[in-house]
Amino acid sequence: MSEPMLFSSAGQKIELNPLLHTLLLVDDTLSNLELLEDIFEEEYNLPVVKTGEEAWEVLQQHSNLFDAVLLDRMLPDILGEDILTRMKNHQVLQHIPVIFQTAKVSPEDVREGFQLGADFYVTKPYDEGKLIASVKTAVNKYSTYQRLYAEKKKTTSILGAFSLAKEGTLLFEFRTLAEAEKLSFLLSHVSPTPEETVTGLLELTYNAVEHGIAKIGYDEKTLLNQADTWQEEVAYRLNLPENLEKVATLKMELCQEKKQQKILFVITDPGDGFDHEYYRKIDEKRLFDDHGRGVAMGAMVAFDELHYNKKGNQVTAIVELPSSK
Repeated sequence: MSEPMLFSSAGQKIELNPLLHTLLLVDDTLSNLELLEDIFEEEYNLPVVKTGEEAWEVLQQHSNLFDAVLLDRMLPDILGEDILTRMKNHQVLQHIPVIFQTAKVSPEDVREGFQLGADFYVTKPYDEGKLIASVKTAVNKYSTYQRLYAEKKKTTSILGAFSLAKEGTLLFEFRTLAEAEKLSFLLSHVSPTPEETVTGLLELTYNAVEHGIAKIGYDEKTLLNQADTWQEEVAYRLNLPENLEKVATLKMELCQEKKQQKILFVITDPGDGFDHEYYRKIDEKRLFDDHGRGVAMGAMVAFDELHYNKKGNQVTAIVELPSSK
């Protein structure tokens, strides 16, 4: 954290602990802020703002400071969704995870929030366990992004050559979360929209590791996220004797269909597959979970097309390239 101080909404300076992540709290209700501070004060720096205008001003002035934003959707001046839209159009702020907190809980409202770019959704009154898990997952997600972005300069010359080719195929193997992360970030730079593509590739490659190789199911991951032991459990299972030889593959193919040039990312894992049709939709039962929306968000935001094989252990994500006229 490069900035040691930040003004709170009361106009007082608060000192930030450089050993802690920083979570910006945006809410106009004092009782909500007090509750959030009680929950998170031991683990995070907690700058507080009470209006949308103040939130936007602070975010712009300190764009490199925050690891996540817990954002009230209904603010008295600027709606939280408008703040979110502004963040997604900002070069730096677009990467910071946003957790919407709101009493608007209809499926339509929640889907709209995700389509605007919210990473997680928590409702009032708070389910403390889900709230804590969502914040931890969001902060971990941003830490991963920062770590991978720092490795951007390591993009190899072969990828540069691939991006200039008319047709071609590259095949990679991976079996750990770290390998999935590095591969997703590296290959996303061939896409014309790398920020969206890397988000989708991370979800798909993570799934190949955690589900396809480690065989962690949906309910198991929910419990592991709440205990903040997901990564440790994945690493443990990957080292079990029956999983040591298992790998997933990612094939990147550049092809031409009629006049449209496309990049195909084909991810295959050795698992039993899953009901991908169910997870393509943001189901009401999973609206407020801290995971399980990767397939749906990939189809809506990250890729132009997303296709699974019948079994569900192979997915083809397609990115269309701009036509060269």
